[in-house]
Amino acid sequence: MSLATSFKPLFTALATASRTSGKPTTSKELIWHLTEEANSKTIEDNINKQHEAMISAHTKSKGESNNLKGKSKAKDSRHCSNCNKDGHTDDQCFTEGGGMAGKAPEWWVKKNGGKSKGKGKGKSANAAE
Repeated sequence: MSLATSFKPLFTALATASRTSGKPTTSKELIWHLTEEANSKTIEDNINKQHEAMISAHTKSKGESNNLKGKSKAKDSRHCSNCNKDGHTDDQCFTEGGGMAGKAPEWWVKKNGGKSKGKGKGKSANAAE
């Protein structure tokens, strides 16, 4: 007979009880104990799955992502001295005088109307990621 190793403690308890009492365990008793143990394992597995689902839902509702793996996203402290905007540095700046001047991606050119804005002028952060 082959059963999962999780049933071993049950067999040990039944064998001990049988030896102590001097009475053998009947087939009917054995089947009852095995059924009870299997039902208990099923209930325990279902509870564990429900707990995992609740933890997952709670984690998502708190805005924690699996991609972050427990790390929080720190506020970007970079500041550009060329255009006076936050989110990038002057070597990443697309505006005239910046390290990436003339190398702006198409989305940035469209967003800014193709204009290079000087120091402190304009409304966009001009960030290169």
